[in-house]
Amino acid sequence: MFRSSKLDLNKLEFLVRTAITNGELSPGIAAEISRYRASAALSAEATRYLAILDDASADGCIQPVGSVYSNEMG
Repeated sequence: MFRSSKLDLNKLEFLVRTAITNGELSPGIAAEISRYRASAALSAEATRYLAILDDASADGCIQPVGSVYSNEMG
């Protein structure tokens, strides 16, 4: 059986891949990403996924959609 931390990491990877594949960050995905960012104990792999998302956003590969995350990114 998988540990919950492994499942959480898989979910984070899925969220980042979805945002990059679609080229947009929906309010729902943005809210989930914010929960990960608020976590005090991020693994090195989780930190790497968040850095990939930040880099893609900074390069213009991901555009925020809606108002939930657009204020946080800009």
